[in-house]
Amino acid sequence: MELELAQLDCKYADLRVMGKHGLGQLVASLTEIGQQNPVLVVTSTVDGRPVLIDGYRRVAALEKLSRDTVHALQLGVDEAEALVMRQHASTEQRRSALEDGWLLRELQESHGKSQQELAMRLGKSVTWVSRRLGLVRELPVCAQDLVRHGEVPAGAAMKYLLHLSRDKNGACDRLGASLKGSRWTVREIGQIYETWRKSTAEVRQRIETQPRNFCKALAVTQPEMPDGDAQLRDLLKSLGRLGGMSRRLLALVDARLGSDDSMELRKTLTTHWKPTFFDVAALQTRLQGLVTHD
Repeated sequence: MELELAQLDCKYADLRVMGKHGLGQLVASLTEIGQQNPVLVVTSTVDGRPVLIDGYRRVAALEKLSRDTVHALQLGVDEAEALVMRQHASTEQRRSALEDGWLLRELQESHGKSQQELAMRLGKSVTWVSRRLGLVRELPVCAQDLVRHGEVPAGAAMKYLLHLSRDKNGACDRLGASLKGSRWTVREIGQIYETWRKSTAEVRQRIETQPRNFCKALAVTQPEMPDGDAQLRDLLKSLGRLGGMSRRLLALVDARLGSDDSMELRKTLTTHWKPTFFDVAALQTRLQGLVTHD
């Protein structure tokens, strides 16, 4: 059946990642060969409108082409059952754990499904359902929106932004606002989080407000590793870790001396620093010629 795009109730758009990445390919395909697979709809019991269940990217691509209609297949089930069916056999890209959580929350809060019922209908354990519901309830809305708009990968949000959100000073909200408008990789978000975690309050503030500048600076100080030489890669990684540890130690020393500049503390630091000093001095002597002739 053919439906007008303006007729569609797109109430479930927020259950999937809808970033612009890859949409151009779909637009090109629709232009060249037309729509090959129908979108899936059900009839609303409230106002009789067709509710879009599956095919949101195809609809977005058709709108980009200024099309007025879409080829659709109407399912003879209610909305909750249709959403479960889509979970089992989606015609679009693979779902992330976060998208699973969005769907489960919708089925629970809007359609009254219990965790036990959801687990049974989806063929999953209650623990699986509980973990994904916990994820969407704990991860801040700002981080979820970044994933939903295709700006931050779901894996990065779950692995790094979730931990950052546990900071009581609003770091995740501030960083989230700065991340908007760009596409980020899991590696970049990981670098941002790991450096933020080890930094002073002043450095954290700069990272939260200027994450792109931080990543650019990091790319300069940490060039790509060479392929094929495991020993050299290990050497370079160790140098990088030494640099990161040195920056962290400098921040710790500054913070401690700022609150306690006593002679006793200075003697203690000197005693513990001397053995390391000779090791670092030996390394510096060995590498100094390389830096001088660079």
